Amino acid sequence: EQHAARLAAAVEQIHATGPVHELHFVGHSMGGLVIEQYLRSAEARPTTGCVYIAVPHHGALLADLRKHWFLFRLAMGTAGAQQLSPGDPLVQQAIPQPGRSGTIVGDLGEGNASIPGRDDGTVAVDEATFDGATATIRLPFGHTRIAYDPVTAREVLHFLRTGAFATVGVVR
Repeated sequence: EQHAARLAAAVEQIHATGPVHELHFVGHSMGGLVIEQYLRSAEARPTTGCVYIAVPHHGALLADLRKHWFLFRLAMGTAGAQQLSPGDPLVQQAIPQPGRSGTIVGDLGEGNASIPGRDDGTVAVDEATFDGATATIRLPFGHTRIAYDPVTAREVLHFLRTGAFATVGVVR
């Protein structure tokens, strides 16, 4: 909630500089949850679209398994560590559907033995997708690499321009 309030202040600063014709958001991991929380606010500005990269929309099982670890709480903050749990009310809320929403999901196969099924080593494929997304693409990258790989950047830019990803399905 605190990060969403800071995002709201930044958006208001942008709007204070003059007319805004399009407003897009791109968020990786918890950044996507911050965007969602902002969009739930009654004061949220109309949004053209969002691209969510490896965002645990429904919480993350791995975070649930590690939420009591000292180093995990140190890195994520105590509240953040709890809110990433699939049972937390934050991630059980409906996902806002502003304009176009695209999801870029990391898929290393069964990359982490602690996560059942396909994942990016941190977030399960099913945790990073949601009903109502305009488009979804799976890339063969881990949770951190997906945020800075040039393929991801190209897909984000293509989605922001067209409302679709350049590649359909899974890129290997």
